[in-house]
Amino acid sequence: MSWEIDLWKAIERWREKADFLQSHEAIAADPPQKFTLKRQIEEAEGNIEELATEPMYERMRSHRDSRSQVNTHRELAFGAVN
Repeated sequence: MSWEIDLWKAIERWREKADFLQSHEAIAADPPQKFTLKRQIEEAEGNIEELATEPMYERMRSHRDSRSQVNTHRELAFGAVN
């Protein structure tokens, strides 16, 4: 199970990096700096896509989704538990 946590953490770290770079790209005035930031954003987004399409991630996501559907069906049958 630790590989699942590591994979989630890696995806989250790349998302944080992409968000950070995008916020800096928006305020950058220097064209070479904007170009560098754009390339770094593309790299981060590529890494996110690569990690998110790994078979392990797909299995984890489908498992999570199936658990979510079970919980939704329980809520419909028995009402939401607060």
